[in-house]
Amino acid sequence: MKPIGGFFELELNYGNEQYHKTQTVLSTGRSCLNLIIKEVSPSKIFLPYYICDSLIEPIANKKINYQFYSLNQKLEPEENILLKDNEYIIYINYFGLMKGTVGNLIEKYPNNLILDNTQAFYEKGFSDIWSFNSARKFFGVPDGAFLYSPYPLITDLCNRNGDFHYDHLVHRLIKKQEIAYKEFVAYEKSLNDEIKYVSILSELLLSNIDYQKAKEKRIINYKMCHSAFKEINQLNLSLQTDSVPMVYPLLVETNFDREVLFKKNIFIPTFWEDVLQRSDDENIYKFEKRISKQLLPLPVDQRYGIDDMNYLISEVHNLIENKVLV
Repeated sequence: MKPIGGFFELELNYGNEQYHKTQTVLSTGRSCLNLIIKEVSPSKIFLPYYICDSLIEPIANKKINYQFYSLNQKLEPEENILLKDNEYIIYINYFGLMKGTVGNLIEKYPNNLILDNTQAFYEKGFSDIWSFNSARKFFGVPDGAFLYSPYPLITDLCNRNGDFHYDHLVHRLIKKQEIAYKEFVAYEKSLNDEIKYVSILSELLLSNIDYQKAKEKRIINYKMCHSAFKEINQLNLSLQTDSVPMVYPLLVETNFDREVLFKKNIFIPTFWEDVLQRSDDENIYKFEKRISKQLLPLPVDQRYGIDDMNYLISEVHNLIENKVLV
């Protein structure tokens, strides 16, 4: 029986249906990958060198043999990887913009592809391959990852995630940015690949999001950035039909000083510094190392309107034109 009386809990109720209809809703993307590995027991996994260490975690923890592959200038696999029985390839739907490449890889590896859609929340997955995404990269929730599988999964033994924090979300909401950022970094470091269901808090929050409105704003903001920077963007990925971007990936000619933007309340992350620490050999994976240092992932999410985007575009233009280098 539930407790009766006492103080009130956080006042949240279920709203609309969840955007994703899959029954396997776990805590994090890496927990999804952990469950996939548990199900298929791969003998080897090929994964892009341009990847976050967090996704390597469940592979290393399970002592699965893995090998990196390189990307070309279009963020497509550069190598023709031939898979043996029970070998798998992981591909990341970078920035939510790689729908065409994803389609080609599904045709090439119909039974051996694991699709990381953590940067492509709005992609609902496919019936015949493994894929998963992440709510944290698109919305203000502590956890939530939706796993699509080729067959129904039995996960009754999983516990619901109770080891989560939301202080960083609240402090960001009330504009205590410095405190929020420190809490965010600490929380991200605390996450792991344990297979757990999504927290009740995230489940409730995710049922109250206006997904269509968020989608429309992201697309509008992306197009504004593309119009402003397409002539100088050395990556220059187009927004395909029905794609919803996580960020606008601006690849520039050198490594500009982001601290200049930080001081103007524009926070541009780095994807991913882990890449630079994997090898001291400057002659391998040169493109991946370059985009890790020089890519400016400009925020285009639903929090920002036209005035915000004009300010962002103006300040980034100033940074580039004035050649403010690190």
